[in-house]
Amino acid sequence: AQIFGSSPATSKTLGPVGLLYRFNQNLSILGGSSFSATIGVTGAAFNTAGITVAATDIKAFIGTIASTGSIQLTGNAASLVCTIVPTTTQLLLTNCSVSAATGTGSISGFIISGVVFDNATGLATAGGTIALTATVNLTTGGTVLFETTASTAVVTSRNSLTTTVTATSPSLIDVGSSPAFTRLANGSLTVSIATINVTHNAALAADLTTVITGTTLAGVTGAASGAANFIRLASPILADDAVASAQLTSTTAANIVSRTTTSFGSGFVTFTLASAAAIQDPFNVVINFNGTGQIDAATGSTVDVSFAGIGATSATANDAAPTGVTGGSAGSLSRNGLSINVNGIQPSVAQGARTYTSLLRIVNNGAVAGTVTVVLRNSDTGVSLGTYTSPSIPATSAIQVSSATLETGAGITPTASVLYQATVTGSITGYVQHVNWNQDAGFFTDLSGRRSSSNGVN
Repeated sequence: AQIFGSSPATSKTLGPVGLLYRFNQNLSILGGSSFSATIGVTGAAFNTAGITVAATDIKAFIGTIASTGSIQLTGNAASLVCTIVPTTTQLLLTNCSVSAATGTGSISGFIISGVVFDNATGLATAGGTIALTATVNLTTGGTVLFETTASTAVVTSRNSLTTTVTATSPSLIDVGSSPAFTRLANGSLTVSIATINVTHNAALAADLTTVITGTTLAGVTGAASGAANFIRLASPILADDAVASAQLTSTTAANIVSRTTTSFGSGFVTFTLASAAAIQDPFNVVINFNGTGQIDAATGSTVDVSFAGIGATSATANDAAPTGVTGGSAGSLSRNGLSINVNGIQPSVAQGARTYTSLLRIVNNGAVAGTVTVVLRNSDTGVSLGTYTSPSIPATSAIQVSSATLETGAGITPTASVLYQATVTGSITGYVQHVNWNQDAGFFTDLSGRRSSSNGVN
């Protein structure tokens, strides 16, 4: 677990644990052989109070260590006798020899019990380490280098809390709702577009032995919690006038946050967590629609998560704040059926000295007959003027509708200075062609930008 902060107090300790040192090759125990060893530490300090010179603190072993942890030597009563001098930076072992050993043989290494680490600055961030180095010398009849061991990590910190953002499956907006596209295909006015989970992975407690799993965290503490602990949605959905509110929901009441459209930012909404929040809780980002405005298709939504304001959570778990997420994927919204915008539709009355008329050719290239609705808006102001509903369009067929027909069906009195913008929606699949008829010159002009998509702008 990520145990220490950037300026840890020396009173924070890890251990006690046993350090096992295995020689690169066995060391002979014949003829009263002796050795010395120096073990240095980086990323922490040794707690000298935890190590004594008692005979039980240092033991030698040969071969492998039995499952019971017993030390196996060639003599029944054989033991390793050393003088140990602990300092904060190194452990000095001198005059180490095996007593009461019989026969021939060697030892494979030794164990120092009761080792405790202090001031572990190396564990201040996830991935940091406490590392040990060692030098072993033969000291029988002089001092000869036996072997050295390069810096080796013995404790590595990890952030045992992981944050994940999971996009929900794409949601379909229903063309068949009334008005069209004002509900989702399942009839709902609510969609969850992302789920955020904080998961506790298995980690070790400060004794480096006890396994910590699934710790429940109260989590949000400190003055910075409101600004530093948040879940933020960035989405084109939030610019849609069909949106009534956005919510962060969870199983814990203190985590539920609602935002109305007046509190949205420019394409994003931020939910800050209260001081009572429990972060190890599934969160859902939910959008609520008003049931009257047409819901627009939307892709490219993302979720950012930060728990940087979380203070100390548990003396047992030794957790730090979970890692954040930037740009996590969120779900998308798409429309079924026909959904096309048509711009620059001419009214049916003369525009000055000339008379232009617009014609919409609505093509059903699907296998099922269906109707379409045409919502006419003032091109300059966007104000809705009225809605025209077509007759049924047979499969693989088309109808042509003049601006005069659209105006009559929508109850609009035309004005020469007002052009129309139209939204054509329906349960059919196909396209819309915009044709301009110049009555004075006697010719047609195709004004369509494209005619191959059910969701395009013409």
